[in-house]
Amino acid sequence: MLREIFSHNCINCKKKILLSSLFCDKCKTEFYEVSNICSGCGFPLDQSVNFCGHCYDKKDFDFIYVNYWYKSSMKTLLKTIKFKDNFKSCAYLKLLLCNKIKLLDFSQYDMIAPVPSHFSRKMTRLFHPSDIAAKIISRGSSVPLVKALKRGRKTEYQWKLSKKARMNNVKESFLTVKDVLGLKILLVDDIYTLALLLRNALNNLSCQGLILLIYTLLPKVFSSE
Repeated sequence: MLREIFSHNCINCKKKILLSSLFCDKCKTEFYEVSNICSGCGFPLDQSVNFCGHCYDKKDFDFIYVNYWYKSSMKTLLKTIKFKDNFKSCAYLKLLLCNKIKLLDFSQYDMIAPVPSHFSRKMTRLFHPSDIAAKIISRGSSVPLVKALKRGRKTEYQWKLSKKARMNNVKESFLTVKDVLGLKILLVDDIYTLALLLRNALNNLSCQGLILLIYTLLPKVFSSE
């Protein structure tokens, strides 16, 4: 009886679990870490290589750090943070990030800058995963957190649009709001599904003569799902 009262559903598979938990035991194991990357650019791949096709596009950044694949439990976790303002999910993400980020050294960067959301989305969401990641990295590395970019206009969700429409959707959507000339920046985003969006942010910053590195927390699964 008490178990029924003090229980709820796993946010991923909906199985009954204790109220103090967020995921069932099975779903806790379904956070898939990126294990194979290109050592030249850091891009996640099916197998580790020293050079890949993405290295040719590495004009505006030095390296891309990726932790998890955007699927299963991690995909659900981010959705509950973004669209349901779930406090428990936010705390869970912070724990995952802290365990990952403490293994990396970001002291060589001059500043950490999250990829911003438009102010209208800021007003409707309590939590923003890219902001969460940027704050944790800054605290752990003592590198200052700086809002170097802002969204100049609101854009439509990329997944709703055709490939051609996506390009126009994000064109000139960022503005540089800080003097960042000659600085080395760690640019933080949560999901590497919006490659065009990130490229637009990079191009805007690189007009200032930046040396850039991208830290993207979660890439989209490179499959047909």
